[in-house]
Parts: sequence; C-alpha cells; structure tokens
Amino acid sequence: MGRLACLLVLSAFALSGQSPKTRPPVREGDRAFLIDPLKSVGHITPICSERDLIRIYGARNVRRANIELGEGETEEGTVLFPGTPSAVEILWKGAFSHPTCLTISSPGTPWRTSEGITIGTTAEQLGKINGYPFRLTGFCWDYEGRSISWGKGRLPKQLQLDFNPTQKVSEADDRAVMGDRIFSSAHPVMIEKKLVVCSIIIRWD
Repeated sequence: MGRLACLLVLSAFALSGQSPKTRPPVREGDRAFLIDPLKSVGHITPICSERDLIRIYGARNVRRANIELGEGETEEGTVLFPGTPSAVEILWKGAFSHPTCLTISSPGTPWRTSEGITIGTTAEQLGKINGYPFRLTGFCWDYEGRSISWGKGRLPKQLQLDFNPTQKVSEADDRAVMGDRIFSSAHPVMIEKKLVVCSIIIRWD
C-alpha cells in the first residue's frame, strides 16, 4: 500500500460525502489500526507525506512536535492522534515527505500487528510468535530493553520493540543484565523479569 492507497482513501471519503477531518473514530480491531511492519501502520505508508496524513486523518489529528531520540537529543517530527491512546510519533526523511521511524507507546492503544503484538504483549508471547528466542539490550541505560535481532524467527527487522520488566529480581540478577550489552530473551534473568512490550517501533529507514 503506497501513495495510490492514500489517494484511494481520500476518494472513498469523497464518495461518502464525508471529509477526513470529520471522519468518526475507527473501533479497535478495524484494519485502520493494523500494523504491517513491511508496508503500513494504518494508512501511513513508507511514501506517505505529512501532508497526506493531514488529508487522511484531519489537521486536528496531526501535530508537529519534538520527538525524543534518547541521550537528551530530540528531532522535529509529527504526532498522529496526539494526547490519545492511539498516538503515533513519526520521524521523517526529507521535508516531512517519507516516514522513517514510527513509535507507539501509549498503554491501551488499539494499534496491533496481525499476530496481536501490542503494548503489554509479553516477551514469552513474543518468543512463541517469533518461533525462536530473540536478542535485546540490557537495562539501566537510554536504550534499555530494546530488541536488536529476531534471529532465525519469523518477525521482520522493520519491527523493533522496547520492553519493561514487571517482576523485581535480586540486585545481583539485575546487575547481570545491565548496560549496553546484548542478551537472549531466553536468559534466565530476562525470563525472571517477566518483560512486556512498552513501545512498538517501525523502522523504514
């Protein structure tokens, strides 16, 4: 799905007599909130511009903002559905013409992949979906708990996930998985921490 798909969406609005700006919210489960890491995030595609998003979603649902990159750095980008559980932070290539990185991190978000991956999905569930353990960074630094590789699994490299622990472990165990290092999701301490997805990142760069 590309720019032609964006135009088809606009044509559908015109035929229905309904403008994108007044389009009613799409219920959870509607494909408009479907994430396909290879092709689209809802109606956002690798070749949709910010102007396309304004036409599709309405100006009130598209806002410029400084997006945090980590280590104190920010970059001007766009937030779709700002201030709502459906919010998507978007970074761009060129003059807001091609999205390169999309981040979803609001609890209760309706966004999910066809496999059901969403905020709150457990690392154990991810391992089953992927078919293999995956690799992620250690904790207690700016890029903590971030998936680095799906290995031989079925999930695509365009999909990156951040994880939070939900179970406390001993200080010694905590130190064992700290810092800018790479670990397997099958590491005993990672399993003990009972990790859950806290951010979904789609990279088209």
